[in-house]
Order: sequence, then structure tokens, then C-alpha cells
Amino acid sequence: MSFLDLDNIDTSSTWRPNFLVGTDKPVWLKVSVQNGGQLMPTKTGTGKNLVLRLTVKDAPKDVTYFSMHMLMEGNGSDGHAAAIKGNMAILRAIVDSAYGNMPSDQSAEAASTRKLADFSDLDRLSFLAFIRNEQAPDGKWYNRLGKIVTADMPGYPPRTSAF
Repeated sequence: MSFLDLDNIDTSSTWRPNFLVGTDKPVWLKVSVQNGGQLMPTKTGTGKNLVLRLTVKDAPKDVTYFSMHMLMEGNGSDGHAAAIKGNMAILRAIVDSAYGNMPSDQSAEAASTRKLADFSDLDRLSFLAFIRNEQAPDGKWYNRLGKIVTADMPGYPPRTSAF
């Protein structure tokens, strides 16, 4: 039995990143799961986050990586439930992009790539995505994950080598 089954995530009504700001073409990102895949408490203590570091291939030295904090356990509120559902859809899109799966592919092979023993299975996956820039309330600009490019989208190249 899998720890996390991303194959049965309902992506039809789930938020999916679709921002095209920041990079005008997709870039390869490599996942590094932080804290050994252990979930870390949120700042408010009301949930637990999965922390990923995304390294940008062929990036300028000042933009080599950025981090994502993804809520995976919450307090049961509707807001937390929606965030967790959205984050699960993001993880599925990362896996589909990394393995070249069509999101609609329900074959046994595609399904097997979506079953994770634990969060550390995401470690070292490379996927294609846009990076968007976001200004925080403090005025600083940050890199954020934008649209994840999957095999059903224009511009998804055949995988010829690992990152």
C-alpha cells in the first residue's frame, strides 16, 4: 500500500498553477525534499508543511533555487482542506511532468509513478515549469512556482536526459 496515492486526486475542479509571469519560457526544476520528508509545523502551529527546495537548471547565480512550503496537514478548517487539496494537485502535476505522464493517463504504468512510499520519493525529480515573481507585503520580490508543464501541453519536450 502506498503512503500517498496521487493517482486518484480529482484535478478537474482543483486549483492548478497557471501563472506565466517571471519566466517567458519553462525551465527545468529539480526537487530537493527538505527535512528528510518530515512535515514541519507551520508558523502558527495549526498545520504541518512539506518543504521543497526547487533548483533551477541553468539559472543565473542569484536565482539558483527557491523554496516551497506546502500545507499537508491542517486543522480541519475549509481553508486548510482547500489548501491541502490544491497542494496535492501540485504534487501530482510535478510527478506527471517528471515522468512524462499525460494527466488523463490512467494506465497502470502512469498510476505506479503516482504512488509514493513517502514524501522523499519526490527527491531529485526534475520537472518543467514556469517561474513567476511575487512581491511580498514587505516589498521584497520572491520566485514562486508558476504553471507546471505536463506532457499534454504545448512545449513539453521529449525527455532525453536527466537534470
